[in-house]
Amino acid sequence: MEMDSIYTGLQKPSEDVYSTINQPQGKRAGAQQGVSPVQPSSCSSITIALGVTVCVLLVAVIGMGIAILRIQGTHCVAGNSSTASQTSTNSYMKNSNGLVRSFCWDQDNGDEADLCEICPRTWRWKYNGSCYDFSLIPQSWVSSSNTCSKDGGHLVVIDDQQELHFLRGKMVGGTFYWIGLKGKVSLEEWRWVDNTTFNETLFAFNNTDHRGRDCVIISNTKKYSEPCETGRPRICERKALRLSPNP
Repeated sequence: MEMDSIYTGLQKPSEDVYSTINQPQGKRAGAQQGVSPVQPSSCSSITIALGVTVCVLLVAVIGMGIAILRIQGTHCVAGNSSTASQTSTNSYMKNSNGLVRSFCWDQDNGDEADLCEICPRTWRWKYNGSCYDFSLIPQSWVSSSNTCSKDGGHLVVIDDQQELHFLRGKMVGGTFYWIGLKGKVSLEEWRWVDNTTFNETLFAFNNTDHRGRDCVIISNTKKYSEPCETGRPRICERKALRLSPNP
């Protein structure tokens, strides 16, 4: 009986021990469930805010710096442009004075003239404020007129007998040249390319039948009306460049 009692005592542990052994996880789980989640620190929020503020200020400073540099650059460009313009003007005046000393002189006494007129290189002849270009390339009257316009002039307009005499002295042999005179046969009217009316007393035509002959050619001795499509040399005219010394 005593052994049975001892054995029985060994086989039946106390309820407290049994309870303790079989329920440890539940207690720990309950303890873990009762723990509150970790909240972000307030120090981190302050750091982020300060970083954003610094970036904004840095961008603002850079923008102001770029604006200041652009303003200074504009002033520099304006100053340089003004200086360049002044330099160009001074260079022009210097060159102009050099041209005056080289080309503007009185043929009678050799002194420097108060005013002279010069022509482009290809415009060989000069008379009474005009430059003349004699071309031997045959073209129609319209093509000749367009070529003169592209070169800064027009087919020659003859104002008086003195100019006619000058031009005829420069013509080659019996070559006929287009001049800036065109007719309107239906109206029996001739007009120069500058729209002035032709003075019939200037020189007479050597032909009387002008039908189909609306344009005019001249040589060193004659003047004819001619079909405008005919290929002829031309005489172009333009104003000469006037130079005068600085006061």
